Amino acid sequence: MKKLLLLSALLIFACTGDDSSNDDDNSADPIIGVWTYYYGEYYDESTNSWIIEAEETPGENIDSPYVQTFYESGELLFDFDNGGETFTGTWQNMGDNVYLINVNTAFLDGDFLETLEEESNNRILFYCTNNILRWDFGWENNPDPENSQQYMSKQGYNYQNCNEAPYNAN
Repeated sequence: MKKLLLLSALLIFACTGDDSSNDDDNSADPIIGVWTYYYGEYYDESTNSWIIEAEETPGENIDSPYVQTFYESGELLFDFDNGGETFTGTWQNMGDNVYLINVNTAFLDGDFLETLEEESNNRILFYCTNNILRWDFGWENNPDPENSQQYMSKQGYNYQNCNEAPYNAN
């Protein structure tokens, strides 16, 4: 009987070991994935007010799709107009919602256009369980956004389901 109890205890211990593969999704950076632009706004100092880009309401009247893909490898792809104009580069999480973005190559209709060296620190905030991303452009030298913010939703997520994302122009 003691052997059976000991064997049972060993089997239970072996089955309850640390399975870190279940934690992979929890440790992934929230920026990883495919994001679709749906709204932008900027601060107009001449009128002292926030203005919606192109006078659009969130998700409406967007001329062409704009998609950003952030890969787990640290690479990125910015895609305007379904591949009409694309940019590749790298990203790095610097901590405290600051991301180092390096855009290094541009393509037009799939053909190489030019080599770029555009590097910037951007504050990127996440809302609605990491399904909404807000870029605060020009944040690197100023704790307040540089009068421009861009909102994107994770692929497959309806941004209208989110009531956490703060909009300045509304």
